[in-house]
Amino acid sequence: MLGAMSLIWLFFYWQTNGIFLNPRNLSNLMLQTSVTGIIAVGMLLVIISGNIDLSVGSLLALAGGVSAIMLTNMGYGLVPSILGAIAVSVAIGLLQGALTAYFNIPAFIVTLGGLLAWRGAIKGRGVGMIYISHKLDEVFAMSDRITVLRDGQTVGTQNTEDLTKDKIISLMVGRDVGDIFPNLSTNSAKLLWK
Repeated sequence: MLGAMSLIWLFFYWQTNGIFLNPRNLSNLMLQTSVTGIIAVGMLLVIISGNIDLSVGSLLALAGGVSAIMLTNMGYGLVPSILGAIAVSVAIGLLQGALTAYFNIPAFIVTLGGLLAWRGAIKGRGVGMIYISHKLDEVFAMSDRITVLRDGQTVGTQNTEDLTKDKIISLMVGRDVGDIFPNLSTNSAKLLWK
């Protein structure tokens, strides 16, 4: 595994002329993967016990939403907001664990229900949330209003019922849907393999 990772790193080092392995980029990579790493450690414990947790992403989003609500709308400080998010996460974990352990409901079923329930919990409070996804069916199911950003600029905000998938895609890519995959000249490509 380390050999494969080393080969991948060397490939990107070669492709980026050394930028990939500089300290700033490695620091950014570690920061960006820290949340995923923490979740992976928790999931490892669940999988070792012979179960599966499908709701981990939705619960993470709910915990982030709870901390954001406590910090902004309720006026709590940073530490109480983080502790509130942890308390909500622990309570939900205990609930799902109790349903699995004491009521013999399969973890797959409990966490599948949690995946759907926790995803909609913040929306039920009438609080906005940022949901970034390329899965447009999920975006339509979860949102009342959609804002599309392109190149760091807002290019459109509309109510969900007024939008179609084609309209969102055209806002995302900046051209008509029929022209998503235009024929581009490949004269500038360099030869990588011979």
